[in-house]
Amino acid sequence: MNRLPTTLQLFSGIQKFASKPHYCLCVGARPGFGMHGWTRFQRLYRLGLINYIFFEPDHDACSDLMQNKIPKYLFHWRWGESKTYKDAIGKRQSNRSFYILNEIDCSSLLMPTTDRLIVGEKEIDLTIKRTISITTKPLADYIPEIIGVPFLLQVDTQGTELEVIESLGDYIKNIAIIDCEISNNPFYQLAPNADEVCQSLLGHGFRLYSMKPQFQSGNLIESNAIFVNEKLEHLPQTQLALKFIIFQ
Repeated sequence: MNRLPTTLQLFSGIQKFASKPHYCLCVGARPGFGMHGWTRFQRLYRLGLINYIFFEPDHDACSDLMQNKIPKYLFHWRWGESKTYKDAIGKRQSNRSFYILNEIDCSSLLMPTTDRLIVGEKEIDLTIKRTISITTKPLADYIPEIIGVPFLLQVDTQGTELEVIESLGDYIKNIAIIDCEISNNPFYQLAPNADEVCQSLLGHGFRLYSMKPQFQSGNLIESNAIFVNEKLEHLPQTQLALKFIIFQ
């Protein structure tokens, strides 16, 4: 658990966040954010310090997300704003298949390599329910529309995390913190392994800040990893965000 920020860190970070809008790009919004806002950066969102931009290609899931918005105010705390795109993110614009699985949070642009997965005492059904055709676009295409600072990136896209990250292009240098899943288990065809994701981010000037592994019968299944941009790590708002990260 992170230590609480000092008074100086708190006010310095809040001042920087308040100077202009800061955004978290949440790609794969249904599994990454869920219906109740249990996200790594929920404290920043609940304080109104960051806004969310969601990307969710499953239109049914996206509609659920939009209809179940969290109240803007809670106990007089200001909540951040949010915007939702019914879009899929890829390294380039192209027509692709999107596989919607029975376990909807595991849907992906990549075909699963197994029909089921056991995590703890839960059996996850990875059978394909239906396939839809979608057009992917890179995150870099959306950045010019953002009035403010694209500051955080949260990715939960079931095997295409590296593709999403690389779709930022040169804008990746503006991202202070990246939250994504990494795995060495081939649950999806052509999915990069954890080493490939880590090496790519190291090449972009990020370092692994923290990691929470998930095990099955003593075997490592995947990890939730936080990477921080070393050139932006010293910023007060980055330090405050790192202090407020929540690992479930």
